[in-house]
Formats: sequence, C-alpha cells, structure tokens
Amino acid sequence: MSSKDDPQIAALLGEAVDSALFALDSEGRISSWNSGAEQLFGQSADTALWQHFSICFTKEERANGLADAILEQARVAGSYQEKALKISRGDKEWRAKFYLQAVHDEHGEVTGFGGIARDITAEFAAEQRLIAQQQAVHQQERLRALGVLTGGIAHDFNNLLTVVRGSAELLQSDTLSPEQKAKQVDAIVETADRAAELTGQLLSFARQQPLQPERIDLNTVVAAIAERLKSELGGGIKILKAPESALHDVRVDPAQLENLVLNAATNARDAMDGEGTMTLATRNVEGANGEEVCLSIADTGTGMTPDTLQRAFDPFFTTKDPGKGTGLGLSQAYGFAVQSGGRLDISSEPGRGTTLSLYLPKADVAVPGDSADIDPARHDLPNGTRILLVEDSRTVAIFAQSLLEDMGCHVVHAANADEAILALEEESEEFDIIFSDIVMPGRSGLDLAEEVRSQKPELPILLATGYSEAAARGEGGEFPILPKPYKRDMLSEKLSETINAFRAAA
Repeated sequence: MSSKDDPQIAALLGEAVDSALFALDSEGRISSWNSGAEQLFGQSADTALWQHFSICFTKEERANGLADAILEQARVAGSYQEKALKISRGDKEWRAKFYLQAVHDEHGEVTGFGGIARDITAEFAAEQRLIAQQQAVHQQERLRALGVLTGGIAHDFNNLLTVVRGSAELLQSDTLSPEQKAKQVDAIVETADRAAELTGQLLSFARQQPLQPERIDLNTVVAAIAERLKSELGGGIKILKAPESALHDVRVDPAQLENLVLNAATNARDAMDGEGTMTLATRNVEGANGEEVCLSIADTGTGMTPDTLQRAFDPFFTTKDPGKGTGLGLSQAYGFAVQSGGRLDISSEPGRGTTLSLYLPKADVAVPGDSADIDPARHDLPNGTRILLVEDSRTVAIFAQSLLEDMGCHVVHAANADEAILALEEESEEFDIIFSDIVMPGRSGLDLAEEVRSQKPELPILLATGYSEAAARGEGGEFPILPKPYKRDMLSEKLSETINAFRAAA
C-alpha cells in the first residue's frame, strides 16, 4: 500500500508540518517513512521500510509488547494517541506527541495505519519543571502551615506546662498553708482540663477524634442548647430559633455538636460586642449526595473581610486579642463536620454579620445503641462492681485502678489483650464489665472487644483512648468509647451507662 494511493493517509500526512509522518500496512510494517520520522525515531528510511513498527521502541518496550498494544488499540478503537510518548535512543530520551489512525477499506476492514508524531521534548521538560515548581510551592505552603500549627501548639502547651510545673514546685514548699496548697491543686486540675480540651480540638481539626454518633432530633438538641446559651451569652444577646417542622433526624456525636454550637455562639457574641441577635435555624435541604439537614448559626456582628474569611478555618488563626481564644474553634468545627460525613460553610461580609452552616446527612434508619434506645438516667456505680481493667501503661493502670477501687469496685488488672483473655478464663467469679484501652502492643482493645463479644456477648465492654486511628475511622463503633483523660465522675457515669445499656439490650 502506498500513502500516495490512499486518500485517507494522504490527507492525514498533509495535515502535519515538521513532523514525523509514516504509514504502516495492516500487519504493522512500515510502508512510508519521511525525514521527520528518520530524525525523531533514529531510523533511516532504508532501514525502516518494511520493518515492523516495533523497531521504534527499546528492547524492553518490545518485550512488553508496547508496539503491538498500540496497533491493537488503533485497530479496535480506530485510533491511538499519546500526549507524551517516551522514545529512547541510546542514552537519550525523547518525548513525542503521537497519533495513529487506522485506515479502512469499503468493507470496514483495516488495510493499514497512518501516523503523525511531533517532538515535544522541550515542551515536556518545561511542563515538568513547572509541575516541580508548583509542588515545591505547595510543599513550602504545607511547611508554613505546619510551622503555624506546631508553633501554636507549643505556645499553648508551654503556657499550660508553666502553670502545672509552677504549681507542683509550690506544692513542694513547706511554707504553703493548706488553703494555698488546695489553690495550687485546683490550678493543676484546671490546667489539665484545658490541655485535654486543646488536644480534643487538635484531634477534631485533624478529623481524628473518636466520635460517638447517635440518632438525634436536631430541633430538640438545638432548643436545649439555646436555653443554656441565654445564661452564658448574657442579656445583651437576643437568641432567635427558626426550626423547620418535620426535620429529618441526623446521626452525630451530640457532645461534639454541642461544642460546635457553643464555640460558634461565643464567636458570635464577641463579633457583636455583647449586643445583637443570634439566629439558630434548621431546615431540610437536598445535597449533592442526597437529603441533608442544615443547622445555621447567624449573627448581626461586624462580619469578616474577604482575607479573614479565607483564613477562617486555618488552625490557630484568630482576630481576637491575645489570651482571648486559641484560634482552633472553627478549624475544630470543620474537622468535626467532615468526620461526621457532612460539611461546614461560612459566609460573611463586613458590617453584615456572619452565618455558619453545618450540613449533616439524613439518618436513614435507627441502629442499636442510639440514644433513643438507652435510658439516659445516670446511676452511681454499684459497690463491689467487678471490673477487668486492661491497660498497658503502668502509670495509667495504677491511676485507673486506684480510682476504681476508691469507687468501691473490685479490680483485676491485665496488661494486654492476651492477659485479659486469660483472666476471663481463670477468674472464678464473673466480671461485670471490661474496661480496656484501645491502643496496646499486640492485639488492640478493639480486637479484644470483638473476641469477647463473640464469646461472651452479654459482657459489657467500655473502651478508652487518648487517640486511636482505627477508632477515628469509625471502627468498633458498636462499643462505647471514653476519651482520655477522664475524670472520676465521667468514668463512673460511663461505666454505669454501659452496664445498664447492655442489661437493657439483653
């Protein structure tokens, strides 16, 4: 077949200037080869003519069947194109924009192929340099953000550690009165609570906070929070509620949701300088992934400039005076929204207030363990409750065991999951509950809980963690989780709640 005799190939070759132009027969043998092809592929016409097209590729590429794959795709699909086909000659590598067109006879049979290739090595190299530069800029931006984040963490934690260390040193003094010592103890406890809150905010920002989602009526929860806000925000803030009737239920961690609303309300109060109107509104909306519920928190405050709005979700970014806020409130809320399967939007204009909108997916069906299925009444832990404590950290285990025994519990300690299984088998008296850390060497607390659930489904299990990647991903969601650090009342309440929930389900 000659390219001069075939109008399709002639037309194809006529479209290119300063390019490699070639034609192949139906078997892929080269039937036409111009000077541009000689230069690009490094094969003279005398050498290339009637050789298989695979001679244009390296030995490794021929072994991998690259040429045959290109021909087959052009045969089946009608054409093949590659934006930056790699061509290797000796120790040099070229890039070509490559196009191969199948030629058909009047019966639709492939009679050959016409090809065009153009050297784009220089353009490709420039593009790769641009990509590398963009990646370098992005890396610098990530490092800058990381520097801001670590700097903020170091600043806040150093402040907290200063209080803890200073109070501890004062407690060692023999000159302090009992009242002064009690004051320093209170300072240490308060500072520890603030450190725990900061850690929780960081985990929420990183979307790594273990959540305890429940099916809730958002209108009921918002109404309860609004009543609390009346006393916390002061008389100068008017709170309006705009609930939509027949609102869909949502599945969300109620404690984290309450934190989000309280933080947003505090920001709104500060933006209104203590006087103005805050509106809490709920409505059903149609989202990109189905039905959603929107909770919006709007204020009549000063609003944000475009630059401030763009950075609103950045960690440790705040427009408040030093000591008036960590700058983690909105970034925490954003992380919580995403981890809950939703999203968080913010709109604001200078002088026209700010609206924060939380979108959560509609809860389709109720599942065991939803708050509606459990008696919310709180009970003290019965005296003599038998607890299997599973904790690998010696210091934490000593603290937890002392705390539980002070509550009147009988405690057996296991340092890991294997010891816990052994204790379950060897102890003559049944345990009332297992209280286990999640992150441990070897098998995790989640692994232990799943094994116990399969063998003793009636035995209550409470898990604890300061941070667990698996728990943050939602694994083990059927088991209640107590965040570390925990207080005495929180531990007692969660243990009692877990035991009661298991008994109610039995």
